[in-house]
Amino acid sequence: MWKIEEVCNVKIIYLDKEFYLDSNEVFEALIKETLEEKNKIVILSLKNIEFINSTMLGEILRFYKELIHSKGELVISSLSEDIRNLLEVTRINKIIKIFESEVEAIEYFKSLDIDYNNIKRDKK
Repeated sequence: MWKIEEVCNVKIIYLDKEFYLDSNEVFEALIKETLEEKNKIVILSLKNIEFINSTMLGEILRFYKELIHSKGELVISSLSEDIRNLLEVTRINKIIKIFESEVEAIEYFKSLDIDYNNIKRDKK
């Protein structure tokens, strides 16, 4: 359903366009699994997503909040123009960092002095 890979100690989750169709249980399991891992640095790639509903937005925000609470970090990459506009209108882009590509997001994480027990984040 989704592709997950790890690059430079960063988990990249490539959501597919069927994300909004009855995928809450799968996404919740993915959140739980990620929170149990030592590495809680995640890029959520939306390059295959054409549509986001309010439930999806809520799940992404919940994932972000739980990762922050667990001293992790979530960023979003590879958005279509429509999805980027939606995130701007809902002001989610003020909460979650957004990058043009996974490579750009990985470079951001590489630029941080990452201690997985105490992640340093720049203030927005």
